[in-house]
Amino acid sequence: MFRFWNNIDINRSGTIQWQSSTVSSTTGFANIGTGLATYGTGILTTNTYYRAILSNGICASQTTTGVAIMINPILTPSVNIAGSANNICSGTGVTFTVTSMLNGGASPTLTWKLNNNTVSTNSTSYSNASLSNMDVVKVEITSSELCVSSPTATSTGITMSVNGVSIPSVSITGSANNFCQGLITSVGYNAVSTNGGANPSYTWKLNNVSVGSGSSYTNTSVADGQTISVEMISTATCANPISVTSNIITLTVNSVPASPTAGVFSAVCVGSVSIFDLTATGIGLNSLKWYATNISNTTITAPTVNTANTGTTTGFVSQTTGAGCESGRTKVEAVVNANPTVSISATPTAICLGSSSQLSVTGAANYVWQDDNSTSNPRTVSPTATQTYTVTGFDSNNCSNTFVVNVTVNTLPGISASNLNNICIGSSPVPVFTASGVGLRWYTQQNGGVPASSPNTISSTQAGIQSVWVESFENNCPSASRVQVSITVDSRPTVQSLTYNNNGLYCSNNVSGIGLTNASAFSGGTFAGTGGVTVNNNIGNSFGSITPNNAIGAITITFTSAMNGACPSTRTSAVITITNYPGKPAISYGSSTTTEYCQSGNITAPSITVTNGAFTSNLPTNKLASDGSVNDLSNVAVGSYTINYSVAGVGGYYNCKSTKFRHIITFVKSTNMYWFNGKFSIIIGNRCS
Repeated sequence: MFRFWNNIDINRSGTIQWQSSTVSSTTGFANIGTGLATYGTGILTTNTYYRAILSNGICASQTTTGVAIMINPILTPSVNIAGSANNICSGTGVTFTVTSMLNGGASPTLTWKLNNNTVSTNSTSYSNASLSNMDVVKVEITSSELCVSSPTATSTGITMSVNGVSIPSVSITGSANNFCQGLITSVGYNAVSTNGGANPSYTWKLNNVSVGSGSSYTNTSVADGQTISVEMISTATCANPISVTSNIITLTVNSVPASPTAGVFSAVCVGSVSIFDLTATGIGLNSLKWYATNISNTTITAPTVNTANTGTTTGFVSQTTGAGCESGRTKVEAVVNANPTVSISATPTAICLGSSSQLSVTGAANYVWQDDNSTSNPRTVSPTATQTYTVTGFDSNNCSNTFVVNVTVNTLPGISASNLNNICIGSSPVPVFTASGVGLRWYTQQNGGVPASSPNTISSTQAGIQSVWVESFENNCPSASRVQVSITVDSRPTVQSLTYNNNGLYCSNNVSGIGLTNASAFSGGTFAGTGGVTVNNNIGNSFGSITPNNAIGAITITFTSAMNGACPSTRTSAVITITNYPGKPAISYGSSTTTEYCQSGNITAPSITVTNGAFTSNLPTNKLASDGSVNDLSNVAVGSYTINYSVAGVGGYYNCKSTKFRHIITFVKSTNMYWFNGKFSIIIGNRCS
């Protein structure tokens, strides 16, 4: 039993009533003393509560709060601890905590010790993440209680079991990671773990999305670029980290290339090219594989096409990418087509220079002529020399064949001919038309007509031009043109009679006018005359006129015509007479000045120097006598009269007379005779008195 002595004081005035209770601070109180402000409890053996009741006169009493005097036993301090973990992994943090303390008092002191070495104080917990196996952790308590059997106490030490760290890992493998599309439809994956513990858990992830659990997984929706991984949670002791992620497998699904493009050989024709291999076109650097059939697994080289014969060469080709993905197979074939059989003809095959021939081709669809690159069929040609025409025919497969045809050009044969010399009508024998050439053909007209092997016979019975036409004919070609060959049958010249003016009678003193009345009818001939006359041979209006040159008498004029072609000239003649002019007569009627006479008496005959002349006058009839005298002027009317005297020339041309001697009579008053212009004139007037 503990004993405790204590004084309780109260600082108040008035009457004090002390009370105590062992029950509580509010109940079970009993009075234990009065009067003093200090009350001594004496030895106590149990917890007792004390209070005072104060009274002061008439004022209400007051009761103090109960004061407890606690009686503490002799205590033995103790402390217990616990760790947050044991049997830990190295590096695992462990917190050690005071789980209970006994009799440590209100402010105990705690000292944590690791292997008896102080590591922390004044904390109800201690943490350590670097513990080693067999480390001992404990805590020492220093009690703040007054009544303790020993001030300090130590907890039971915790011996640590620290295990080494296990590092878990996991890896995955796939049944296929790189393959061609369509060849594999699902891929299986397996997880291989290290330090996974007895029962690790797995979470498979496809493109980082959870898709399965367990140590294996099958992907049934494979696609290029997918990522596959697994996350493992290890159950191994001291696994660190507990959760690990495997390697990531990226799925490569290689696309299968399209089938290659077959080479085009639709226009292969027999003999068009030398042998060649079938070809195809792949993509980029893809390699081609050739097969004999579409299902064969054995590759071959590209089939070779022999163009020597018609036929079809077939092969199948695929293309493989660098990833080894092979496309489907393309059928490649080349058909060697037969060349068309072309037939060519020329109509005609031989032509004459300047003519044309028609070239016709059959056996193909289209044609090209090599000489002018034209495509006409049929085609008309007009070569100027023998020429070979080459044509290439193309069929619907564009196969071709080339043929030639010759067109022979025959030169036109030469022809020459000359007109025949004129012949005279009635000539015999007659000539024959001739020409120089080959295969002569004779015609009666310039164009058309029927040819003859010999010309028409020339006729000499009719004057005029006779013509024939002739050509050469060789190699079925006529000469360039027909040559006209002519002969003129001349008519014999016809000469008209010579007719001179004045009936060919002329006086020698006036011969300038001797000319033909029909001079225009004569041309191309010559005149000649006798007696020394000159005849004009200058063709014109004076053609045949005569210059007498003093010729007197009968003159013969001859005209010799020109030849008419082949006909000889003809001759005609005429006789002209030139009478000699007698000269100018001399007559005297008395005085030459007497020209006026009265109307009475006679005019005596004049004296005459040239005889054989004749008198004429405009006097009344029978007034003028043959000797020139005038009888009985009494009945001659007053007026002017002329007496003429002329002498005829020698030669018989009565008109060839001398110049008249004129005598003019006036006013019949006096007579005056005079010579005027070769005439003796008498004037009879009325001035008689």
